[in-house]
Parts: sequence; C-alpha cells; structure tokens
Amino acid sequence: MLSFFGGPSIVRIGTVIDKMAVAIDDVRSPTMDGGPGLWKRYEPRWEISREKMYRTKGRHTGARWKPYQTRRKRGGERVYVAIKRSIYARHGKKFHPERELLRWIRGRELLYPSLAQWSPFRIYQPHARHLIVGTELDYAKRLGKRRRIPRRLGGGRHPARPLLKIEGDSLKDLRRTVLQYAVAHQQGLARELNRTAVEKTGGARQAADWVQTEI
Repeated sequence: MLSFFGGPSIVRIGTVIDKMAVAIDDVRSPTMDGGPGLWKRYEPRWEISREKMYRTKGRHTGARWKPYQTRRKRGGERVYVAIKRSIYARHGKKFHPERELLRWIRGRELLYPSLAQWSPFRIYQPHARHLIVGTELDYAKRLGKRRRIPRRLGGGRHPARPLLKIEGDSLKDLRRTVLQYAVAHQQGLARELNRTAVEKTGGARQAADWVQTEI
C-alpha cells in the first residue's frame, strides 16, 4: 500500500496498480508506452489540489474550513484577526478575513506557496511505492488541528483547518491519475505483446516458406 504524510493512503493505490498493470515495482518508472511515472504525473495535480483547497476553503479536499472565529470575546480568533488587520494596514494593504483565510500579504507569505506553488519549503518526495508531500513549515501541522494560538498572536484557540487532506474531489483526481498510469502500462504492454506476436508469426511463415522451397 502506498502512503502519504507518513500514514496509510486513503485509497489502496498499490492494489489498484497491481491488479491493472504488470510487475510495477517502482511507480516512479515510465509507463510501457513511454509516458511519465505516477508521481511525475501527479505532481501538478497535487499543486492544483492545494490551490483549489484554498479557493474553496477546504471543500475540494473534503474538509471545509471554518471562517475566522471573531464573535467570541474570549478564546476565539478575534484578537488574532485584529493583529493581522493592523499588520496589513502597516503595509498599505486591506485585510479581508474571508478571502485571506490562512493567507498572508502577497510577496511575503510562505505557507500558501509551499503547498500550491514552487517554494524552497515545498515537500514532494517520490519513492518507489510511496509519496511524501507537504511543507517544511512546522506550523502547518498546528493549523490542521484545533490548537492554541501563540500568545504573541493574541492567544485563544483556532479550529482545525486541515492542509494535507486528500479526500473529496481531490481524492477523485488522485484516483484518476492512478488509473491513467495503470492504463498506460496496460496499453503499452498490449502493443508490445501484439508486436511480439506479429514478429513471431512472420518468422514462422518465413521458415515455412523456406522449407517448402528447399523441398
């Protein structure tokens, strides 16, 4: 079974591949039709899935994010949002809580690019039978669970807003990529078998013609 983020994958990718294709020990390898390996195919889809996750506030990945919790006088994100708004203002920017959920000032943010674009903090490590993806920014793990906000940012607690989930529509995209990879292997194998059969048949006919001529 392939794994993501150090745990078992939510789809049995290895089982799918083993059933549909033949002897794929390393899914990084090109398909039998000369196409790219599985993780090379999936790499742009991973970034797109994170971009859609931000745009849909988690719905694309099957874990809808709650908006900033600003109605509580204590324990919520009211102080954090006020601090964030003041920082934006100092840089001549207007902070929009709904649009800027888990985002930061453009040109200065680190988290979003590390997931949805290329970034030195981006993690995408293909292996023979598993893939490690994510971000090197350790606070991404905290944001994915209900945790306490650092005191310097106002304190209180924030709700869980998972950043590394592959469920919902993003899971469908992953399954589609796996199936495309397996089918490409099958098609390449079928063409190879057909070519071999033709070559063998042609050789047998040539031998038969030669025998008849000699006799």
